Amino acid sequence: MGTPTPLEEDPIHLRQRARAARFEATRTADPITSETLIAIACAYDQLADLVEAKIRTESAEEQKPQADES
Repeated sequence: MGTPTPLEEDPIHLRQRARAARFEATRTADPITSETLIAIACAYDQLADLVEAKIRTESAEEQKPQADES
């Protein structure tokens, strides 16, 4: 069994947080609060994009053939 992934490194969790913030933005009557929640959602999406890129890079590096260390 592998080590659990911290939530800040889990793009699925980050996307869920973005959706939740957008949902709350639709429920509030205060426009400033709504705009703030939407900005937070965008930040979660950007963070998820960065984490996904990091995962892709790490995966590609793991699949590279290892150089002969002799």
